[in-house]
Amino acid sequence: MDKLGDTLGRIKAVSTVSRNHHLVSQIVKAWRDLAGKLADDISVEWVRDKVLYLSCTNSLWISEAEFIKPRLLERIGAEFGKNVIKSIKIRYFDPIRSDGSVMTAPVPKSLQQLILESNFARREQGMSLCDACGDVYCNGGQCIFCKVKSQSTQG
Repeated sequence: MDKLGDTLGRIKAVSTVSRNHHLVSQIVKAWRDLAGKLADDISVEWVRDKVLYLSCTNSLWISEAEFIKPRLLERIGAEFGKNVIKSIKIRYFDPIRSDGSVMTAPVPKSLQQLILESNFARREQGMSLCDACGDVYCNGGQCIFCKVKSQSTQG
């Protein structure tokens, strides 16, 4: 019985990751329309437990984003479903160290930029988008997320 419980727990976890991955990719695609002028300075990072996590390197934009959070939640709700995202958290990435020096490393890339670069590399390798969701690159057919989802609904 423990093995069945473990298996069901793993399927549920993968299913949640799959839904979150799909939702993040959809939000990233619609981010400019959803966030307006903030889209250039605030990046979508991830979704967990119906919380959308964003990051920004400019505290002024974070203040602006805090001000429009209700409107942003409303737009996301209208686009993706009312209870898909319940709250938004914005983290500030400060390139200035506590000793006053500026980090020499570049600011971390946003999830959107990482996805774009990864997708370009995958297209160059001859991969194509998943036949089922159209969001994840794979070697033809369905991506691993859609395969797991279809297996969990069958059995």
